[in-house]
Amino acid sequence: MKYLRYIIALIFVFVLVVYADIGIVNSRFLLPETTTPTAIVNHGQIYTKSDDEIYFQDGAGNEHTVLTGATGIEHTYVAPLEDPTGTVGNWDVVQIGTSQSVHFAFQVPEDFETLDAATVVVIPDASETIQWDVLVSVAANGEAHDNDDRSALDETLAVTLNNLTELSVAGVLTGVAAGDYVAIDFQSDTANIRVVGFEFDFN
Repeated sequence: MKYLRYIIALIFVFVLVVYADIGIVNSRFLLPETTTPTAIVNHGQIYTKSDDEIYFQDGAGNEHTVLTGATGIEHTYVAPLEDPTGTVGNWDVVQIGTSQSVHFAFQVPEDFETLDAATVVVIPDASETIQWDVLVSVAANGEAHDNDDRSALDETLAVTLNNLTELSVAGVLTGVAAGDYVAIDFQSDTANIRVVGFEFDFN
């Protein structure tokens, strides 16, 4: 879990402060940026580099990212369950028309904490305002498949022909938790929408 990584990082930093020459200013640990060190057998090392990430190196020299700087956003990409019905350039797409739908199913990652964005990615076949509905089922292991059904209807967005476009469905995924299984039914009254996939961004 993500909080466990924070705790592990703090423990290692505390040990380093006690046994090494690391500064403390106004209750902040000062870790000088370095490069990947030479491994020390039977010892672990924690350090930061110029890429704004914190690393742990084990005694065998294996380097692991403990904390990531910047936004820290992680991404899960899900392809449609249906086989592609065509291509746009090099992109496989599932084309849906009036009263047709496309489906996605995935499990919320175990290190999920908060939702940043959830989008269905499409390539419009015209410059127009498109409409869509999204029906969602959310259930954890041991719960009924329809334990938490929700929907967002008659969503719209002005799009441009052949421009890769993200259609937000985040509102209908509010409250999902790590480990939940999610099934998404995406449908439209617009002819035609070419669906590329589903993107789930989280912290």
